[in-house]
Amino acid sequence: MYLFSLNEVSSLNDLHSKLSFYTINCLPIEIINDLSLINLLSYSSNYPHDLHILFSCLLISQINPNNYNQLNLRLFRCLINQINNYYINQQDLFDDNHYRLMIVYLVSKFLCEIHRRRLNNEHKWYYLYHEIPEEHPLPTFELFSELLCLLGTLTYNHIDCQNQVRQVSGTIEAILSMTQIDLNQPKSQACVTWLIKCLTESNEENRNYIKQIK
Repeated sequence: MYLFSLNEVSSLNDLHSKLSFYTINCLPIEIINDLSLINLLSYSSNYPHDLHILFSCLLISQINPNNYNQLNLRLFRCLINQINNYYINQQDLFDDNHYRLMIVYLVSKFLCEIHRRRLNNEHKWYYLYHEIPEEHPLPTFELFSELLCLLGTLTYNHIDCQNQVRQVSGTIEAILSMTQIDLNQPKSQACVTWLIKCLTESNEENRNYIKQIK
């Protein structure tokens, strides 16, 4: 499962390029249930590398505006919980900041893409629903709250990660837009409140940035 040495990656753009190539050319489209995923990662000889690489590949796949694959989305959501639990329960600091910054950057880009899809009513998975959708639950039910909670976990007490969210243009605006009432994302308002607290704690730059948003 291990694709390449992190020493071979010269920049975040280079990493994005390598992961995108893998996603397009190598990623299998198969059903993987939660238990199989846990077993797969538990027996990995290269954990946590494999967890982060697999999660990043699926995340980049979701960023692709032409990809609305339900099987990929299901696996991606399993991996959100795996990544979140990894950072909540992490006992060591193995390359911690390196991984955190990479995941924060990718999640921030995906939140911006979600915001764009919602503004454009691009796909029914990402519409703003004031009434229960006819197809309920949608594959994206509560996806936003999962992503917001993950970003909160990654940025809590990590100033570099807090700044990374602000530096990805449009991310904070996308986060604030999720305070709108959406019956497909019923927990997102509360999660935005928690995430803003994580982003602004001991971070005056982020507080000032949010204050100036009209």
